[in-house]
Amino acid sequence: MSKKLINEVDRVVEDMLEGLVASNPGLRLVRDSNVVISARANEVKGKVAIISGGGSGHEPFAAGFIGQGMLTAACPGPIFTSPPSKLSRTAIRLVAQHQPAGIIVFVYNYTGDRLTFGIAVEKEKVENASGIPIEMYVNGDDLALDYASKAGRRGLAGNHLLMKIAGGMAEDGKSIQDVMNALKESSKNLGTMGVALTPCSIPGQGPLFDLASDEIELGLGVHGEAGVRRTKIRSSSEVVATILNRIVSGLDLVKGDEVILLLNNLGGTPKMEELITIRDAILNLEIRGMKVVRALSGQMMTSLEMAGIQISVLKVTNHPEWLRYLDAPTDAPAWPRPLMMPGIKNRFTPDRLPSPALTTTLENIDPGLGITDPEVTKKIRVVLEAVCKDLLAKERTLNSYDSRSGDGDCGAAIARGIGGMRRKEIQGVSKEVSRRLESGSLDLKHPKVLSLHLADIAENTMGGSSGGLYSLFFTAASHAFHLDKLQDKKTLDWPSLWCLALQYGLTAIQKYGGAEPGDRTMLDALVPAHKALSEALYKQAGRNAALQELRAAAEKGAEETRRMEAKAGRASYVSKEELVNPDPGATAVSIWIGAVSRVLLGPTD
Repeated sequence: MSKKLINEVDRVVEDMLEGLVASNPGLRLVRDSNVVISARANEVKGKVAIISGGGSGHEPFAAGFIGQGMLTAACPGPIFTSPPSKLSRTAIRLVAQHQPAGIIVFVYNYTGDRLTFGIAVEKEKVENASGIPIEMYVNGDDLALDYASKAGRRGLAGNHLLMKIAGGMAEDGKSIQDVMNALKESSKNLGTMGVALTPCSIPGQGPLFDLASDEIELGLGVHGEAGVRRTKIRSSSEVVATILNRIVSGLDLVKGDEVILLLNNLGGTPKMEELITIRDAILNLEIRGMKVVRALSGQMMTSLEMAGIQISVLKVTNHPEWLRYLDAPTDAPAWPRPLMMPGIKNRFTPDRLPSPALTTTLENIDPGLGITDPEVTKKIRVVLEAVCKDLLAKERTLNSYDSRSGDGDCGAAIARGIGGMRRKEIQGVSKEVSRRLESGSLDLKHPKVLSLHLADIAENTMGGSSGGLYSLFFTAASHAFHLDKLQDKKTLDWPSLWCLALQYGLTAIQKYGGAEPGDRTMLDALVPAHKALSEALYKQAGRNAALQELRAAAEKGAEETRRMEAKAGRASYVSKEELVNPDPGATAVSIWIGAVSRVLLGPTD
């Protein structure tokens, strides 16, 4: 038995309709009946009213299409079962009370629906004291099979297009005969074919049919009826081409024809795949030389949770009035409303806009404060090399820590970033390195530019959360080296600026990452390290003492995460008992701060 979010199996349809009406107060549910009617049904006076329905399980059809310019009422039957004639008669009677100019009962071609709606129409014609004309229109649009039998084509989602045309004409005051004639004419120009990727299941039951995990079924009906054939899963463009081959042939479409494209999601297809398939359908038709003047997609006539789609094409060449009625406004909650360009009637595929250049280069930013002493730039190079070497050496350790608290790639991610940094600065291996070398590579003379380059490397080479956090860190740190930070034009307090950069970086991590000290993250090494450096500079403890306190605070902070409960990042989803090692992010911080301190302190006796 399949899993469903329902209450009682026997109340699925009633509960569903109550939810529809509760969320759409413009609809009304009839007492002791499953008939849904527009709250503004009185507005059909003097106009043609349209009623439709069928088995439930195809939502939003039919009640979701009640609204101005579409249906006035709908009669949903049990799941995949035609509504009893009593239900249809109730809908007709309720609508007739508002004195419409006529009533069209729009039936999607299935034998059960033809019979039950037919009984209702004939009985109401006999008992119709008001003399309101009542007509039943039956249509099938399925082109998947060769229909030599009297049953005719199955009624599928393409009928929604005809329903919208009929609704627009009725709202425009056209006579019942005019609407019926338009339905008959437009149906000749309509074709639909679908594909199923998975079966569906009625609540309380198992799947209606079996379909192998690597198979699809072309031309399947919305109740699980057999299709044309089964085949192995193929790409979206190939499946769409197969379907459109049948539709184009069946409708005798030729180059230059104007068509409306409708892509119906059968219920279980992700929106992503729905949009991919409508893209492929538009491209396919345009390559054939047809003009797709409208394109609609969405869940229009589902088959419970079945994964798959139906493609419908309506030829509108030389019928601008059909387009006008399709474009006419409706407040039916389920009708799709594409966002069109103001003043442009027909759909088109816009060209992509040019993308602005986002790459940071020396030419398009103010480099900020500069370092004039070549010995200092050499020292920065040595620092970067030491950081790379130490982190690469600890990659396995970091990964082992991360495997218990995250996804096991902290060290690998940092190694990718550090490897990228060394290549970009020294080896010039990748194309990106070559490009940066040609434009100045890593600018060791301007800490602001260097920070931005490191941010770019972190984001594009490390990847994942680590890359994002370090990119934020270095980007924010670069603000410490703006020219406006120079208060005395003759002297620069570089230690204070580096300390400020550290502060800016960790503040950005807190702001955008959402973590705080004590949450078992990299901040638990960064924050105490910054505090130690800041206090040492304030006390004028001297360079060596400040660096030693910086390193000691980072190492202590990282080690203390061993006893912390994770409150941020992936580790927050892991049991406390599993977190037996120090946090890998905090450990990485202690490693690179240790490398910086070691180089700047120099060799010790």
